[in-house]
Amino acid sequence: MSGIFFLGTTGSLLNIILFSRRKLRQTSCCIYFLAASFSSLLSLLFGLVPTFYLLNNVYPGNYSVVFCKMQSYITHTSLQMTRVFLALACFDRYALSLGNNYLQRFATVTVACRCIPIVILSCYLIAIHLVIYLDVVNSSCGIRYAPALIYNSVYSITIISVTLPLFMFTFSLLTWVNLKRRQKQRQQMNTGLIHRDIIRDRKVFFTLSVQLILYFISTALYAPNIIYTTITQNMPKSSDQQAIGVFINRIALLLIYVYPGLSFSAFTLSSGTFRRELINLWRFLPIHCVRGTTVTPHTTSNRRTLNLTNNQS
Repeated sequence: MSGIFFLGTTGSLLNIILFSRRKLRQTSCCIYFLAASFSSLLSLLFGLVPTFYLLNNVYPGNYSVVFCKMQSYITHTSLQMTRVFLALACFDRYALSLGNNYLQRFATVTVACRCIPIVILSCYLIAIHLVIYLDVVNSSCGIRYAPALIYNSVYSITIISVTLPLFMFTFSLLTWVNLKRRQKQRQQMNTGLIHRDIIRDRKVFFTLSVQLILYFISTALYAPNIIYTTITQNMPKSSDQQAIGVFINRIALLLIYVYPGLSFSAFTLSSGTFRRELINLWRFLPIHCVRGTTVTPHTTSNRRTLNLTNNQS
């Protein structure tokens, strides 16, 4: 868990820096990656820092209603924003690959910048039930109102485990089909510029596909864990069943942070442009400049040359 936190926070900060550079932020898909990096950083800070504090201390959410509500709310909405931004990136690539002038207007930096605040506001409003119904009961933070608990379970399973993954998979598949079709059409024209355009689109799509695979892994146990917790919440459990439930919950929690923790590594491995921007960023670091500085020793011959020049002037 600590390794994921370190890699995630460091990687998210580097993602933010790199996707803010001029060459990358000219692509609308990278704007969504930039927004997803911000939300991933928030989810790691609000989700894992209290977990580390819990190792040697009492969880503040067990006695503070405000902390219980806000920590769960911000963590959930930040993760949800990351998922929606990835879904929009999928539709962005689909719109660009379709060849339809009307839909291609969506795949622009301007539209991406307008969509981001809408997504942020929508995620905060949709998950407002967490602020209302989360409470501290018997020194434990959670939803105790049965209808609200059922609604939260249905909402989580429907949106996180069904709707968004299906949306991402569908538009990714359609994008792949469109790129294959465009490649066949443009290869007949034998134009070098078009060939470079095809290569660029395929590289961006490959980077997005790697991110989606990482996301699908991170949500693999989310729905089963929610279903199991909801069904067995009020059922009597043996010590073995309780241990199994705790184990499944911890594995599911660990997987949730796999995408925020490893997204930077995935970008680095899948995108040559991202790697080049990372190398360029390293060259601008002060430590690199210091190492590259050559100091000329002040010898006696240098002093003689300096004195001779001063006398001539």
